[in-house]
Amino acid sequence: MIVEPTALADDLLAGAEAIAAFLGPKWNVNRVYQAKHRKTLPIRSRPGMRVYAFKSELRAYFAAPEALPQEMRGP
Repeated sequence: MIVEPTALADDLLAGAEAIAAFLGPKWNVNRVYQAKHRKTLPIRSRPGMRVYAFKSELRAYFAAPEALPQEMRGP
C-alpha cells in the first residue's frame, strides 16, 4: 500500500502537546506521557524523536479498541 506523504503528514500528531490538543481539554502533556507509558493509547516514540501518534489510530481506538493490534490495546 502506497501512502501519499501529505496524507501521512495530515494524520501525524508530533509531540505530546499536539496529541493532548487533539484529544481535548481534559488532556495535558503529562497525561499523554502516562498513556504512552501504560500503553493505554496508541502513542509511540523512537530514540531521538518526540512522542507521536496518528489521528486515525486514536479515532479507531476510541471507536473500537479491540480493532487495534494487541500491543496497542489498554489493559
